[in-house]
Amino acid sequence: MNTLLSVQGLSIGLATRGAKASIVDDASFEVGQGEVFGIVGESGCGKSVTAYAVAGLLASPPLSVESGSIMMGGVDLLSLPPSRMRSVRGKDIGMIFQEPMTALDPLYTIGEQIAESLEFHAKVGKREGIERAVAMLGKVGIPEPRRIAAEYPHRLSGGMLQRVVIAIAMINEPRLLIADEPTTALDVTIQAQILDLMNGLVRSNGMSMIMITHDLGVVAETCDRVAVFYGGHLVETAPVDRIFSDPLHPYTEGLRKSVASIGDRDGKLYAIPGSVPKAGSFGPGCRFQGRCARRMERCGREAPPVSIRPDGRSVRCWLYGEEA
Repeated sequence: MNTLLSVQGLSIGLATRGAKASIVDDASFEVGQGEVFGIVGESGCGKSVTAYAVAGLLASPPLSVESGSIMMGGVDLLSLPPSRMRSVRGKDIGMIFQEPMTALDPLYTIGEQIAESLEFHAKVGKREGIERAVAMLGKVGIPEPRRIAAEYPHRLSGGMLQRVVIAIAMINEPRLLIADEPTTALDVTIQAQILDLMNGLVRSNGMSMIMITHDLGVVAETCDRVAVFYGGHLVETAPVDRIFSDPLHPYTEGLRKSVASIGDRDGKLYAIPGSVPKAGSFGPGCRFQGRCARRMERCGREAPPVSIRPDGRSVRCWLYGEEA
């Protein structure tokens, strides 16, 4: 696999009331060229801030990258000044946000907002930008694209707005697309349409994509490999089929068991006991220990290192340490 993006040892802190809490701690993963890479976990686990760090969109302060590197094309994105990062974001890295209505400016037409990215990165004129915006709206499945290009965001439905946000993210044909829970605000039917659209566009253009989600159904539908986050730690990385058929980490196993199936008629929906600890209050040892049915005495004393399995999967758990 040719690597497009390499994140190594990434740690992100949050400054609150004079103290600093760890939001992401020592996360490492790679995204291959043409690969759809999923990042999954509960709310507050650090998956979205990791994606925002890759795109150079962390709100600093209060968030800040404490250590690590984000390599793309031989360049550490964390070393780039803001002006240089603006030229990367939108051209080499496209971003699809969770709430399309808040991602769009209500004062500008749809066509103007798509063309703006072209005018900045490709240095095209406004007329050419609008024409290419109309063509892009057609590619993302919007009917009457010329009429829609002249509309304002409040005139469009949620599904149409999400297609517009996808058009903006893809208009410059970026090498990497980051999708931050792109179907959360949509109904189930529209969700399926948007996922099919994104998959088709990414595969046909040979792009890579990072899919941020808490929904394992979305993971199964779109991803090639998956990273599972818990409490700011990346606890498991594996091909998508192994996540469902043979999860290694107890947390991943709990997530899989929590997914309802149409054929399940003989019991209650499984829920992982307890709740996610707040950032900055993790304490020593494994961050999942308080909710883990397979907890050992050592789990309360020492944080487990990342173990690379013979099949290439990685897991952060004492069940797979050298002394296991």
